[in-house]
Amino acid sequence: MRALSEAREVLGNTEARDSVEAEVEKEESSASSAPSMVTLPQNVNKEGMSFPDRLSAAIDFWEKICDVEWILSVIEDGFKIQLNSNVVLPEPQGLRPSVIRHKEFLVAEIERLEAEGVLTRSDHQPRCVSPLHVVEQGKKKRMILDLSELNESLVPPRFKLENLKTAWPFLEDARYAATFDFKSGYHPIKIHKESQDLLSFTLTNPPTAPYFSFRGLPFGLSTAPWLFTKIFKVFVLKWRAEGIKIFLYLDDGLIVGKTEREVARAVKKVREDLNSAGVCVAEEKSFWVPDAKFTWLGYECDLVAREVRGTEKRMAKWQVALEELRRSVAPTVLDRMKFLGCLASFELVAGDVGVGRARSIMQTVEGVRGRRVKGAKRQFVEELKQKAGEGFEHHIERLKMIPFEAKATPTAAAYKAENDKRNSWISQKKLPMDESSFLLYLLDRAKQIGSSALTKISAAYQTANEGISAIGASFVSDIIKSKRREESLLKKEVVKVTVEDVKKITMLAMKEDSPERDRDALLAILSFNVMLRASEAAEIKWAGVTQKDGMIEVHVEKAKNDQLRLGRRSFFNYEPDSDADILMCRWRLRTKGKCPYVFSHLDGSKKLSKQAISTLSTKMLAAIGKPGATSLLQKRRSQPHEENRAFNGGNSMQRKMEIGGRTSAVSH
Repeated sequence: MRALSEAREVLGNTEARDSVEAEVEKEESSASSAPSMVTLPQNVNKEGMSFPDRLSAAIDFWEKICDVEWILSVIEDGFKIQLNSNVVLPEPQGLRPSVIRHKEFLVAEIERLEAEGVLTRSDHQPRCVSPLHVVEQGKKKRMILDLSELNESLVPPRFKLENLKTAWPFLEDARYAATFDFKSGYHPIKIHKESQDLLSFTLTNPPTAPYFSFRGLPFGLSTAPWLFTKIFKVFVLKWRAEGIKIFLYLDDGLIVGKTEREVARAVKKVREDLNSAGVCVAEEKSFWVPDAKFTWLGYECDLVAREVRGTEKRMAKWQVALEELRRSVAPTVLDRMKFLGCLASFELVAGDVGVGRARSIMQTVEGVRGRRVKGAKRQFVEELKQKAGEGFEHHIERLKMIPFEAKATPTAAAYKAENDKRNSWISQKKLPMDESSFLLYLLDRAKQIGSSALTKISAAYQTANEGISAIGASFVSDIIKSKRREESLLKKEVVKVTVEDVKKITMLAMKEDSPERDRDALLAILSFNVMLRASEAAEIKWAGVTQKDGMIEVHVEKAKNDQLRLGRRSFFNYEPDSDADILMCRWRLRTKGKCPYVFSHLDGSKKLSKQAISTLSTKMLAAIGKPGATSLLQKRRSQPHEENRAFNGGNSMQRKMEIGGRTSAVSH
């Protein structure tokens, strides 16, 4: 019922919610033999009207069905790419050596696009010159403008793409269907004259005239799927308001209905509207005659047999991507993204387990994508990629992540988090992604954080970039030194905590006999004797606390600076029937085993956070006349030269630490 109600909402007059990232754009290109790339002849549009001008020529019809001003302005004048005034455009890039082997295809494709009015040529250098990229899909090839650097300055809005899952509830009653495909992909959407020189390329390296610029929306622009979907959402809403069950994924359409006549009438109306709007349909890829069997978005559907399966072509592509993952000892981000792209289109047949695993891989991919080199390091890697060619893609992907993989896992994760925060701040302030903005960010953060945190921010920046200039390094050093001097002036006198203080806390608990006092006193005993940080104490479990031969052993699973993740084991003298023993037993009985963690809320519902434990420590120390002390651990470590005794009877205290697989015992 829920799926059906959601589906009914899809067919309503309201726009669908924006929540799903754009999937892979589609276009099929035809290639033919062609002359040299240097002597590419000028082409003119043989049909009298270019693809980007067809929609604007039908503006009167668009005005009848749409009242959204910005959509009408895009139809009439073209899409204007919005860039911040502070954005630094990438350096001009020429033709990559890796695509020279596709020169015949490129020349033929450029001739076709010129003839269709999608491309224009000029001898004047545009504002942004990007390299071309060729994607091979079996025997077919697709020319894409590599706008990856320009896309970093754009933020595509979130939106929803319809697919077979959207149409799924309506297939239950459907008996007939028809499919159609627009011609020339995104190209019917016009690009504004002021933005065309941002979408340019050349066929030489280094880049020289002639330069080619897109008049029609190109494949490769990050905002293209969103723009295309929003423009043609106008038709989808109109048709659904007229009772037509129709679904549109970018330029692929699906019409379903209960009867052959219903679908035929819908087809007639859709074709009339598309023609009136200036939209060209790829007739050779469209199946307008109502049929019980149809193929759409890689699925073969039979409405009579009630079956859905992946097409042989799509299944073969998915199998190839899977085999690449299996053959690789350490699959690259590119390999994983290819596999995820295939799996995403098979959500209906992959099952819950497959979808769950895909999400797990996606989390890994997103985590790694954030740990990539920037600045000059990235430029160096891109130049190396051009020289090496496509045969070294795996090596290049590894090289992009090496600076972070050279760090310990916790350090790499911390650096990634810091770089993400910095990039977010710079974007919010609308500043360029360069060293000067980094210095401004460092100054801003210095208002709230200490010198150690500032040092980490600097290290994270230099790991991702080429380092830092001499003058920049000087400013960074001065900022950190200034913060340290400020900290030294504000530093308070250390208030020491002794074993006698822990005894006082314990005596209060023994006298009062309350759950809160028992827990807090036990926290004081373990924190002082086992040298627990608040974050470590929060993770101590009952299963990790054992008693044997007059000693208690505590296993710290998540120890500070434990890069090998082996944990830490510590022990100290612990006599039966002692006050510490009584407190341990009483607190365990009070919690009744509700929580696996030693330090939990009084009702045993859940463990205490490290912040709560820090607060309790300060509160306990204030209760015994130590208001200036805030941590049992730090004061314990500030006096290693003093005589430290076990809580009971002056017996020597021992500590065993397991680090890197080695165990040591220390007596005081």
